[in-house]
Amino acid sequence: MKKSFLFIGLIAAILCLQGCPIEIPPVDNSGEENGHEYIDMGTSVMWSPVNLGATVIGEYGDYYAWGETEPKEKYNWDNYKWCSGKETQLTKYYEGDNRTILELEDDAAHVHWGGTWRTPSQKEWKELISVCTIELVHSNYGEGFLFTAKNGNTLFFPLAGLIDHVIPGVGTSIGWRGRYRINAISHSDWTKARHIDFSKEQGFCNSQDAGRYEGCSVRPVCEPTE
Repeated sequence: MKKSFLFIGLIAAILCLQGCPIEIPPVDNSGEENGHEYIDMGTSVMWSPVNLGATVIGEYGDYYAWGETEPKEKYNWDNYKWCSGKETQLTKYYEGDNRTILELEDDAAHVHWGGTWRTPSQKEWKELISVCTIELVHSNYGEGFLFTAKNGNTLFFPLAGLIDHVIPGVGTSIGWRGRYRINAISHSDWTKARHIDFSKEQGFCNSQDAGRYEGCSVRPVCEPTE
């Protein structure tokens, strides 16, 4: 009988190791900026523990086209704010004005949270990546990528997917991909913007380019005034 219980216990332990979510302890926020919590990851900016539009860790939050400040039902060139219905007819952040970095009035993080909150730059993403260990985890917050800083603080990025109504088959990609905004236009194509891509199949990816019209997640950063 004891052997049977030991065998059953061993099987249960193996199954749990394979499928049970890991427990990520609650985050001790490092402070607040304009009423919103931030985490000190040992970088030049402070990071929000949640996506823009989310209220708790692990929630997907809202989705934003690059340079737009409100979520919407469809994400395509027809309703993209900074063009006249076609990607070839851009009206801002294009060769005509040579703007390449989001202005605060067009930055969803700043518009919604105020203070010094904004969308992170590519340099700030790279800095975060350089000071963290990164792993794909199945956790109490859901499935996503866990960033652990040298100071022990953590950030969890859920696989919130993206929303694209232009490219067939892309859909939302929820559950196997995460796409997080960078505040800059592509270096080579005005119709595209930079983002950080997380892939369940390919692992963590660095910055990439994709259509500005796509609905993507925003993870705000700030530079606290005190």
